[in-house]
Amino acid sequence: MSLLDLKPSRLDIDAVSGDDVKVSITLLESCDSSTPVNLSGMVFDASFTVGNTSYSANVTSANETGQITVVWSDQQTTLAGNGSHPWRLRVTEGDITRTRVNGTIRLVVL
Repeated sequence: MSLLDLKPSRLDIDAVSGDDVKVSITLLESCDSSTPVNLSGMVFDASFTVGNTSYSANVTSANETGQITVVWSDQQTTLAGNGSHPWRLRVTEGDITRTRVNGTIRLVVL
């Protein structure tokens, strides 16, 4: 029996509320490959939510290396405050949008 698993990879993030949060992710062709995905023509969106409020990240990519960098500002993490919040990275290629990575961002106040 064949299986096509389109579920996103899970990545949980622990950070300090009031700090910038920068996460770099490399997308590979497959789990048993070291070949990066060519990100040309893809659009990226990353955000985490607190109640009804969504905090969108600044997302940049390097087409040849498959690396995506997600950054939330210190102002965003301050406003979000202490707690665990769901986050996700969505990738759109043409008319297909998929959640590629998701998890929980846990912010603590020091």
